[in-house]
Amino acid sequence: MKQTETAIKPVNLRQEKFVMEYLASGNATQAAERAGYTHPNHQAFRLLLNNSVKAAIEAQRNRLMQDSET
Repeated sequence: MKQTETAIKPVNLRQEKFVMEYLASGNATQAAERAGYTHPNHQAFRLLLNNSVKAAIEAQRNRLMQDSET
């Protein structure tokens, strides 16, 4: 029997920095560079496909939207 659901792991510190920079600038390559990735062009693409990073981006966006409503 195959496991159909994969658990989303928490992001590491560099991924968290990427998420914050990405939300601030909207530019994935620039965010990857500012987060300290060696090859920001390649890493930006991979990070945006990473389920944990996508979940962190979505969660942070939701927090920001809730904060702006209050």
